[in-house]
Amino acid sequence: MTGFRRRAILVASCLGLAAALPAVSAAADPAESAPTARPTVGAEPSPSPEAGAALRDPFRPFNLALRPKPVETPKTPLEQYDVGALKLVAVIYDTQNPKAMVEDDSGLGYTVALGTKIGNQGGVVKTIDPDRVVVEEEFVDFYGEKKKTEIVLRLKPEGEKRP
Repeated sequence: MTGFRRRAILVASCLGLAAALPAVSAAADPAESAPTARPTVGAEPSPSPEAGAALRDPFRPFNLALRPKPVETPKTPLEQYDVGALKLVAVIYDTQNPKAMVEDDSGLGYTVALGTKIGNQGGVVKTIDPDRVVVEEEFVDFYGEKKKTEIVLRLKPEGEKRP
């Protein structure tokens, strides 16, 4: 009888009769059937592709889609400098449109107003006060979130005394 069962399983598997195969194999004696695959201890089953879940590659960065865009070529001389390299030297505040003058390390002066693009990281002048200018820069952090930072240029930097 065991030879008959084996031949029935072989014929069912060759003909692709998947419905007949479990019925025939269920009738087999448990002593005759041996496990075909050994279970792996501690291994998790891999997710099916139709489930849409895939394991993340541990050697790739967290978020590749939101990489920071490369900064375009500077259009004005003010966009070639880092904001921290510029020095605030004058503020004209008593007018309807306040303006300020910043100076680079070589001594060249540039006039800025509200909305002026400044710095090589895409900064924009947000506010001009009597003693300071606030520049806002937008950047993408490590997790891919867009964040804004404010850089303050002071007319009289802290610790520096003017005569």
